[in-house]
Amino acid sequence: MKPSLKKLLIQHEGLRLKPYVDSLGHPTIGVGHKIRPITHARAMELLQQDVDIAIDGAMKFRWFPRLSLVRQDVIISMIFNMGLRRFKTFKRMIAALRKDYFCEAANELLDSLYHVQVGERAEELAEMLRLDVRY
Repeated sequence: MKPSLKKLLIQHEGLRLKPYVDSLGHPTIGVGHKIRPITHARAMELLQQDVDIAIDGAMKFRWFPRLSLVRQDVIISMIFNMGLRRFKTFKRMIAALRKDYFCEAANELLDSLYHVQVGERAEELAEMLRLDVRY
């Protein structure tokens, strides 16, 4: 794309980094990009991108690589769901994970607003932490 065209489109369409409804009532994002249904393949591409972001976030914790694959999946799932910033607020759970106190980490997960919000999902993740078993 020519820089001049890009500049013109941004000037006319505007640049919006959050979804909005355009003047015709269409959900839109970016530079006039209409949000439409996607294919299964595209959904899987987006999933992979989001999982890669969650893994990058998890790798910021020195203790993460030494966890079993099941427990790594718990951390990745949580970061995927809530983002790294919110995951970092689980200070007592993170402290327990740092020491390999998995029962304590599971209890901290269950004693959270996150558990209230997502219910059974948090219960499954807590059991995966506690027992090192995939559900």
